Amino acid sequence: MAKKSKKKNTITIVLLLLLVVTMGAAYFLLVNKDDSDDTSDTDTETEDTSVELSAYETDQVSSLTFDNGTLAMTLLYDGENWTDEADPDFPVYKAKANTMVKAVANLTATQQVTDAPEDIAEYGLDNPALTVQIGLNDGTSFGLKLGDKLVTDEGYYAMAEGDPAVYVVAKSVYNSFNIELSDLTQQEETPSFTTDQILALKIESEEYGNFEILYDTENEYDYSENGMYPWTIFQPYKVPVSGDSTNITTLLENYTSFSFSECVNYNAQDLSVYGLEEPSAVLTMTYIPETEETEESEEETEDAAEEVEVDPEVYTLYFGDVNESGYCYVRQNDSNAVYTMSQSNVETLLEVDAFAQVNILPALLYITACDSIEIELEGEKYEAVIEHITVTDEDGEEEEEEVFYFQGIEATDETAFRTFYQQLIGFTIETELPEDWSDEGLNPFLTMVFHKNTGKYREVTIEFLPYNDNFYAVRVNGTATFAADARDINSLKEVIRTYNPAEAEEE
Repeated sequence: MAKKSKKKNTITIVLLLLLVVTMGAAYFLLVNKDDSDDTSDTDTETEDTSVELSAYETDQVSSLTFDNGTLAMTLLYDGENWTDEADPDFPVYKAKANTMVKAVANLTATQQVTDAPEDIAEYGLDNPALTVQIGLNDGTSFGLKLGDKLVTDEGYYAMAEGDPAVYVVAKSVYNSFNIELSDLTQQEETPSFTTDQILALKIESEEYGNFEILYDTENEYDYSENGMYPWTIFQPYKVPVSGDSTNITTLLENYTSFSFSECVNYNAQDLSVYGLEEPSAVLTMTYIPETEETEESEEETEDAAEEVEVDPEVYTLYFGDVNESGYCYVRQNDSNAVYTMSQSNVETLLEVDAFAQVNILPALLYITACDSIEIELEGEKYEAVIEHITVTDEDGEEEEEEVFYFQGIEATDETAFRTFYQQLIGFTIETELPEDWSDEGLNPFLTMVFHKNTGKYREVTIEFLPYNDNFYAVRVNGTATFAADARDINSLKEVIRTYNPAEAEEE
């Protein structure tokens, strides 16, 4: 009996142990479920730690005083413009001043660090990186100072005037005031216009050379006599030459507006400090300004009575020394405000490929403006005559026609003669002659004299002289400036020798 009783007691103990384990597990699961529920609540409901520091609108502001360690100023606001209290003539950049005010208006701290710091030096607030004082129209004010930046780079420690607590504000507040005087200086206006408004461009530069062009619809150097080339290039060449309208228009796109990097002195009394007393380069532009009258005239119909006359204006830009950062000092017109301009912008404005702007067809003359051409080729003389007559068509309308002669023979094949004429005037110049090259003592092997019936120059003389194996010098009205490909001129010589109006008629 004893053994049986002992066995029964053992079973009872085991069951009791299992019950204890089961109850413990149930308790553990219940406790963890509560913790899990608590954690879920925390994740979905983040505690708002922000604190309002200021509550005013920007139009309530009457003054702004700030000190960022390198720049300290007091600005006064009249509801429209900002004025520097210490220097009323200083041109305050209104947009920048407004940005600074907005940075501290309705300011909210992201969190409060402590309500009563034992030592504000612990937060860099004993020697603040920034202090700001906002004066309001009602006589009240708001003060703020920023200390050290948080190690997380998420903001700055801050204190508001009259509040002993330390807060954290966004780093954008500090960034809005982290400026230099040039950032707060309003730059002068610069003109902007389209290429069609530009009438003249002149560059005088020791480093980049001189360049000058002028627009004139009655350009006396446009030998075409039909207004194809209204631009004349006066510099850098010995004599004025006709410019290529398409290329010049592309070039002028660089001059439709001007921009500066910063204003370093809004009223420089000693321009020599910046190399602007005797500038290294001067850019001068003449242009037709845009006015309300000219804008309205552009919208008028073809029946409009007259075009609006507007006097041209002149814009001048002076270039001085280059500073340590590689920026060039510049000033505009008669102003004493000194700005900086990047070297790349300077080069864009002053470095011009003059030859790329030249009309490469120096003998281009519209056939209706030409009466005759005298040609002398290596001792042989030729003459082409263009007789302009007026005829009446079937409707009784008068119109101009041409009758062509070559060597006294009428060329009844009009197409063949016009092709011949195009070959005479269609050669191109390919390169510039060196400035020190001289044609003294050289005789032309080919001369063409075009006799015109209109324009200032009634004769245009084109001469070809030996230069080197690849090019012939081209002398226009007594001056050799450019050279043509020798192969092209050799082909032209063959055209002159072989053209026969009688043969052309038979073909």
